[in-house]
Amino acid sequence: MIEATGFAVRAGLPFNRMVTIHWEAGRVEDDLKATARFLKLAGDWVRCQGGVLAFLWVRESGPGKGRHVHILMHLPPDLARGFNRRQRRWLGACGAVWRAGVILSRPVGRSLCHAMTGGPDYEANLTDALGYLLKGTDAQARDALGIRRCEAGGSVVGKRCGVSANIGPGMRAG
Repeated sequence: MIEATGFAVRAGLPFNRMVTIHWEAGRVEDDLKATARFLKLAGDWVRCQGGVLAFLWVRESGPGKGRHVHILMHLPPDLARGFNRRQRRWLGACGAVWRAGVILSRPVGRSLCHAMTGGPDYEANLTDALGYLLKGTDAQARDALGIRRCEAGGSVVGKRCGVSANIGPGMRAG
């Protein structure tokens, strides 16, 4: 995930948005399938608008927090308004019941454009956001990576995390 993040920045696709979807609050049983569907709908829409979506995600669950996913993504800033209008519809297409608290979507840094200019402020915000997603790693990895936050990610069935193909291992190798 760290390598994918660095690759995304170097490829001109810096993560500029963090989306958290509380699938359990939306009454979705298969959060892995719903996450894949949401990202497919979002990616298709961004592509139809002439943009590129890059992302990584981590699933979590547990008592008091329920099944949810954190997604760091690159969203072309000029598509943000249309993206925001469609998120609720995409959640419905994933089987989620709309209600307050199902989705939280916010920029990484001051704004979506902030990532495009980079700099120490953006890098600090990106490091914090990535550290939040990696908070469930073991103590040795957290120490080696300088991740300060420590919190169990809970038990999940199936894949815990993933990245989009355009920043995945195949792209990074070639």
